[in-house]
Amino acid sequence: MSTMRTRSSSRAAVPRRAPHRRHRDPDRSSTLLLFPAGVVVVLMLASIAVDTSAVFLAQRQLRRACAQAADDAVTALDVAALRRNGDTRLDVDTARRIVRLHLATSTLVAHLDGEPRITVDPDAATVDIVATGTVRPVFGRGVGLGDRKVTAHVRGRLTDRD
Repeated sequence: MSTMRTRSSSRAAVPRRAPHRRHRDPDRSSTLLLFPAGVVVVLMLASIAVDTSAVFLAQRQLRRACAQAADDAVTALDVAALRRNGDTRLDVDTARRIVRLHLATSTLVAHLDGEPRITVDPDAATVDIVATGTVRPVFGRGVGLGDRKVTAHVRGRLTDRD
């Protein structure tokens, strides 16, 4: 004989509960608003970091270009004075022309503000260059950052090697 299991009808019916209403958490909707605000803050901080790096790069480029121009300018010897009595004096006009040409052909992030201030001391064989440039922000215009100024002051000196 086979035994078959059947459901017992003697079991009492379980009453169904009313559907549970979830309480809506008020913090859930504020999280929804805070996430885009956090993204905006992170983007603003990233734009400040990128623009600060661009200013630092422009300052280094301007200083390097001025240093190279000064190094080239101190080689502009006054040939007439050198032939006359062996003096190593600088030709002022040639040194200034070399500096202007060098800075005009340099690729810089900063835009030069006018002409650089070039001081040539022919007797001491030194060339001083002071150049100022303006760096425009990459992303900072969107967050209200304006143009930044960078300045480079460099001195080149001709030395004798004995």
